[in-house]
Amino acid sequence: MKMILVMNVLERNINLFHQRLLAVMKHRTNIIYWEALNEIEGVTPYIFRKLLNYFENPYFILYEANERELLEVLNVMKERKR
Repeated sequence: MKMILVMNVLERNINLFHQRLLAVMKHRTNIIYWEALNEIEGVTPYIFRKLLNYFENPYFILYEANERELLEVLNVMKERKR
């Protein structure tokens, strides 16, 4: 009976540790994407904020957004039509 109790406690602790580890890894990964986006030449704080307001996550800006979406967000397409 004691062995079952010990195993349950260990399993619970391992699950909690795993959840915390995943949260830390996700946070650190997000920091890397933020830093990468911030290092791109020509991305001013205004542009950075505008992109994040639309896409909400630097990962999507760097890896999911296509050129047309980026240009639409920055209203560059409207400027080119003039």
